[in-house]
Amino acid sequence: MEHPHTPIRFINDESKSISIRARVNMLWHVPMDPYSMISDGLHLILMDHMGDTIEATVKGPHVQFFLRTLHEGSVYELSSFSVVKYPVTYRETSHSFKLEFQFSNNFHEVTTSAFPCWSLNKNSVDDVTCIKNNTTHLTGLFFIFT
Repeated sequence: MEHPHTPIRFINDESKSISIRARVNMLWHVPMDPYSMISDGLHLILMDHMGDTIEATVKGPHVQFFLRTLHEGSVYELSSFSVVKYPVTYRETSHSFKLEFQFSNNFHEVTTSAFPCWSLNKNSVDDVTCIKNNTTHLTGLFFIFT
C-alpha cells in the first residue's frame, strides 16, 4: 500500500509527521565565502503533482550532504522535516510556510510521471493582474505565448 502524501497547499505549522512527494524545481546555495565552496545555506523550491510550491532550506553542516544528494528535476518522497512560518516579507513562493531540512530527514528519489511538465506554477493573466501589486511575494517573470 502506498503511503499517503500531504498536498503542499495543506502544509502549515500544525503539520506533524507528514510525508510529501515533490519535484525539486530549483536548487541554489549561498556561499559564506566567495572563494570557497562552503555554503551558508541551501534553498529549494519544491512542487507537488498539483503544481503547488513551497520553499525548503538547509542550514549548517548538512548543506554539502544535501547539495550532493538532491538534484533539480528529480522527484523525492520526503518526511521528518520541520514546518515553520515564513519569516520574511518577500519570498520565492506564495506559500506562507517553509520546510527546514535536517540530517534526520527521510527522503528517497522516486520515478513517477504524475508531475506537470512545467517547472513553475502557471498563472492566468487575470491572476497576474490581481497579484501585481502584492507586496508579500515576488511574482517572477511573466511570459505570454501566442
